[in-house]
Amino acid sequence: MFLDCLAATCSVTLACEQADVAHTTVYRQRRLRADFALKWQAALEQGYAQLEMGLVEAANLSLRGAPARGAMAVAPMSAETALRVLMAHRAAVIGIGKRNGWQAPAQTLEQVQDGILRKIAAIRGARRRPSPDARREKKAT
Repeated sequence: MFLDCLAATCSVTLACEQADVAHTTVYRQRRLRADFALKWQAALEQGYAQLEMGLVEAANLSLRGAPARGAMAVAPMSAETALRVLMAHRAAVIGIGKRNGWQAPAQTLEQVQDGILRKIAAIRGARRRPSPDARREKKAT
């Protein structure tokens, strides 16, 4: 139900209300389950396509002098809100513009290799150290 409503409205808030689930639940599921994240993305892409079509329809009607269906581009939002939603999320949906959120800076191959070698050295060092149980046993004797 959440994904269907997300596809219809592009609104996580409305989709959560309709599905009677908490925001934290759906965001956690998206983070933990790749299949859910893919379905979420597909629902948003479908929703954004509907928003774009609704905006084109509203623009067409206004050019012909006909009022847009109650000034709504796609229920339950106005054309202005639909434009803001599209602009805010276009990077995530169609790959244009700056993505929201932090991203790690690009690294050179040498930087990646150095990082891997440091991690391997740390693992080897940890394996050479006695375990906490072995240290306790040594102190006890």
